[in-house]
Parts: sequence; structure tokens; C-alpha cells
Amino acid sequence: MNDYGNARIAARRSLLLDASALEQLAQSGSAAGLVSALERRPGWVAALRAARQVAREPAATVELAIERFRSAQLAELPTWYDGAAARLVEALVMDLDRERVVAIMRRRRAGQDAEAINPTITRGALLDGEALVELARLPNLAAMIADLGARGILLHDDARELARTAASLAPAQLESALGDAWAKAREERAAGRGPDASMVRRVLEEEAAERETVGLELGTGGAGVAALVERSARLARLDRLAHLARRDPTGIGPVVAYVAAVEAQSIRLRTVLARVAGGWSAEIARGYLSGIGS
Repeated sequence: MNDYGNARIAARRSLLLDASALEQLAQSGSAAGLVSALERRPGWVAALRAARQVAREPAATVELAIERFRSAQLAELPTWYDGAAARLVEALVMDLDRERVVAIMRRRRAGQDAEAINPTITRGALLDGEALVELARLPNLAAMIADLGARGILLHDDARELARTAASLAPAQLESALGDAWAKAREERAAGRGPDASMVRRVLEEEAAERETVGLELGTGGAGVAALVERSARLARLDRLAHLARRDPTGIGPVVAYVAAVEAQSIRLRTVLARVAGGWSAEIARGYLSGIGS
């Protein structure tokens, strides 16, 4: 791996919130208080400033700032590495782009035009804000999928086939097929020999197993139970991955660990927001805020 990239990650970890900081944020008392508290944390001023340009209410400001911060942290990572290492890093972060694209697709299906969507777009990891704006302006979902292939996000043949059948698929089927194509594109980036590629493939396999578990819960327990299972299972997986840097300081481990830590922080900050503005009890919130640094 690239020593420069790993060194940048080591320095960037100081921006992440530890358990004590999250507990303090959870005592903010209101969404407005949480905004003020986050403003005093390193690295959050820019995210909050950008969020305020779009969001009107404090809770929406925090939600959008969480996504702005998450995007900013993950998008830089591939730029710190070269060659095969950069491809491995892309595989680790590019599911964020899938989330952004799916969100745009859902809003287009709901009848929103590009000019209504564009001001609220938050960049992905590989797809910046301009690229997502261009996607939102395409005439239909098939054109969006074809464009993802042309940009090299999806494998060209997969994008072409999915674009051909997109109009005939129900929304859930299309999103599932897009998820499958995205997974193949990530796996292709993680192909190759060596311990770093093997580690990334294990990360992707664990993500896939988690999604399968959540899917089973959705079918048997319903959306509410599935959401709880997903949040708990994802945090447990992310917390474990976030400790990898201690055992692999010169390989892909620091990237895996940092991506996991950023994602876990986003989940926990949403928990803090739910505590101060969404009616969650301290006991429920504490169950999701625990585990950092263990």
C-alpha cells in the first residue's frame, strides 16, 4: 500500500468523535443545541455551513451535515493511492455512490425534476456533485444506468444490460439489480492476488452476508425489525473492522478501519439526533452509542 495515504488517514482519525464526545453531544437537549455543539468540533464547520444552505430546520441541518462530513471523508481516500491500491480503496468506498444514485432514482420516480433535486445532492465517493447533477438531468432511469457504465462506475456490459431492461422492472427489482451490478463492480476492483485484495474481498463478503440477513428479517419480521437488526449488525461489523489498523499498519487495514469508523460514526450521530430531537430514550440511544474503542 501507499505510505502517504496511510499517513494521511492516521492524521485524519483525529477528526472522528470518540465515545466521550458522542455522549456529550447526546446531552445537547435539542437539535439546535446539537448544531452548536458540532460547530465546536474539528472538521464540522464546513459540513454545517453547506447543510445550512439547503436545510431550514436544525434537525435537517444535522442530518445533511452528517452526510456532507461522511462524503468528504470517504471521497478523498482514493485520491491518496495509486494503481491497484487505488482500485481497492474505490471498492471500499463506492457503495456510498450507490446510495446517492438510488436516492436520485427514487426522487425521479416520485415525479421530482432535476432542478428540485440538484440543490440537495450530496456528493458520493467516486461521483462528485457535478456528476450526480448530470445524472439527475438525464431523461430516464435507463439513461442514468448507461451513464454509470460510461463513467466506469459499473462494468460496461452489466450497465448496458440493466439499462436495456430497466423500464420493464418494478422499482424494487431495479434497485436490487442495480445493487447486484454495483457489487460486481466492487468485486472487479478487488480482484487480484495478495493480502490486501483478500482483505477487501472479505469485507465485501461480510457486507453481502449482512444484507442477506437483513433481507430475511424483512421477510419475516417486517421493516421495523429489519431496521433494528440492520443497525445492530452493521455497527458490530463496523466496530470490529475499525480496529484493523492496529494489526495492519502498512497494508489496506488502515483504509478498511477508517472507512468503517466513518460509517459507524454516521450511524451513531443519527442516534444522537434521534435522542435529542426524535424522542429516543437515553437507554435506547446508549445501546447504539456504546462499543467505541472496545
